[in-house]
Amino acid sequence: MPNLLANIPVSKVMSVVYPTSPENTVSKAYALMQGKHLDGLPVVENSELVGVITRSDINKIDFSQREKTKVKDIMSKQPITIGSEEKVSAALEKMTKLKIGKLPVISTTGALVGWLSLGDIDTAVKTLR
Repeated sequence: MPNLLANIPVSKVMSVVYPTSPENTVSKAYALMQGKHLDGLPVVENSELVGVITRSDINKIDFSQREKTKVKDIMSKQPITIGSEEKVSAALEKMTKLKIGKLPVISTTGALVGWLSLGDIDTAVKTLR
């Protein structure tokens, strides 16, 4: 699979990004995930990526506490990212090595421009075959 993806930049296969605020409640972030069929969201404050929240993070919070808990209280800080011009094969290697299923995609200027998941990579491989 990496050979198929060796020359394709991440920007060609990434998904639209749906960020959330660190001040949002966990309930609100979960509703966005549900509505967009996502397993995670980048957390953005003042146009800067400050974290990532996943469905796994949310599942650790008792349902009765989700309306009281802020995203910033449970998000992963200092998220691992991938550059939009890096190759998909490099992204897959990074995701496999770190055992993660999604990465925020950053432009050359450092702006959050997309979201890359293993599902996006799988779709790209199926399209190429």
